[in-house]
Amino acid sequence: MVVLTRHQKLLTLNLFLLTFVLGTSEFVIVGLLTEVAAELQLDISTVGALVSAFALSFAEQLPAAFLLSRLCTNWYLMWLINTEGYYV
Repeated sequence: MVVLTRHQKLLTLNLFLLTFVLGTSEFVIVGLLTEVAAELQLDISTVGALVSAFALSFAEQLPAAFLLSRLCTNWYLMWLINTEGYYV
């Protein structure tokens, strides 16, 4: 049986809550699909497909980001996050 320290329990709870909040953010945008589609002059189905694509990419990338954070140093991750947009 694995015994977690208080700090590890708080980190696990924080990860769970963050994942829950980010994962349910698509439900907010679904309620606003008609307004977003009208503002962007797109079909509602197109905007819905974009929201679905975001949700799927989030679900796929979260485990990879977690593993990357375990394998890399904090300095390298900060550099990667800060320079991601410049070298793509």
